[in-house]
Amino acid sequence: VGNIVVDYKSSLRGLYDPSEEYNVAIKQCHKRSALRLLDLACANGGVFIKVGQHLSAMEYLIPEEYTSTLSVLTSKAPEATYDDVIYVVESQLGKK
Repeated sequence: VGNIVVDYKSSLRGLYDPSEEYNVAIKQCHKRSALRLLDLACANGGVFIKVGQHLSAMEYLIPEEYTSTLSVLTSKAPEATYDDVIYVVESQLGKK
C-alpha cells in the first residue's frame, strides 16, 4: 500500500486539476494501483479477496479503474471443493 501512496505523490507532483495532463496521469495511477491491489489480494487470498470483491462493487465511490480491475475477484475467484471446506470447518471446530 505504501507503493501506491508514493506512486500517487510522484505521478501527480506539479500537476493541477483540472488539466488534461492531470486527468491522464491520475487515470494511469489508478490503473497501476488497482493492479497492485489485485496482486496483493491474489497473493494473500482469503479476506484480501473478500475486501477486493467489496471494493469492486463500490462503483458509486471509487474510480472505475479500480472497480473494473478488481471485478475479476468476483468472476474468477479461486474455488475450494466441498471436501476442503468440510475439512477446514471440522478442523477448526476440533472434530478432526
